[in-house]
Amino acid sequence: MGVVKGLGQQNMAAIWTLLSQFAIGIPLAAFFAYDSEVTFGIKDKYIGQIRGLAGLYVGFNIALALLNILLAILIFSLDWHKI
Repeated sequence: MGVVKGLGQQNMAAIWTLLSQFAIGIPLAAFFAYDSEVTFGIKDKYIGQIRGLAGLYVGFNIALALLNILLAILIFSLDWHKI
């Protein structure tokens, strides 16, 4: 985040952070936190094992990984010679 702030791209970083946490992180955390077979009708051997607090961590970590990928794309797509 520090590099993005230094580049003056705070608005883009804030938008991506909000979208990744609220649009992706919270729904994924809710999906993994509850019993997916009962709640969503999904019968999967691996997804069914992630429940409760671990499911919350998994959902938000997926959102943070996506945010890191998006910020890396932003950083590497800039023309550093113009900055």
